[in-house]
Amino acid sequence: MIAEQQTRGRGRYDHLWFSSDKGVQLSIILRPHINAARIAKLVMVAGIAASRAISSYGLNAQIKWSNDLLINEKKVGGILTEVEMDGEVEGCVVGIGININVSRDEFPEEIKDFATSISEELGKTISQEEFTCRLLNEFEVIYNRFRAEAYEEIMEEWRDRCATIGRLVRIRTVGNTFEGEAVGVDRDGSLILELPNGSLVKVVSGECTHL
Repeated sequence: MIAEQQTRGRGRYDHLWFSSDKGVQLSIILRPHINAARIAKLVMVAGIAASRAISSYGLNAQIKWSNDLLINEKKVGGILTEVEMDGEVEGCVVGIGININVSRDEFPEEIKDFATSISEELGKTISQEEFTCRLLNEFEVIYNRFRAEAYEEIMEEWRDRCATIGRLVRIRTVGNTFEGEAVGVDRDGSLILELPNGSLVKVVSGECTHL
């Protein structure tokens, strides 16, 4: 499902997501019939696909744990996955939003310094339809690897594309805030932090800020 315009885009924790008719907003509906532990890998599939599609224009697109897409440390897109459970995952909606031809002046004032678009980074506009085709083609390729249970390959590529690993970060979770070095990502998608005292903490979900 592809929207030409989205009026109330939603990110994680019900944060509003800036949407423009100069971006690509789409939802992919899947019936994977997998256990809940593998949902994080579906987020990885979407992240890799989007990163590949953006990089195909000669840009260095990276993934910020767990669901943001960056170019030069600025957010160019995001991913949101919602699931329907009945013992196992019966249905899954993978939402992907990418800023394609949005100019800096069109971003809300509060995010101008932190957001970007493909056209801003390239210095020229591109076809939104062509980008969508590239994104869906990449998603199909990687999702087929997921269905073939090539999980180690998926995780290895995701780690290679992750901008968070090796960085000092601040993670806000429900009731806690952690600061430390992101030293890895576990098989379930959890971020592994090394705290200043040398101890390791595994964070399943939270808001991540690069320091």
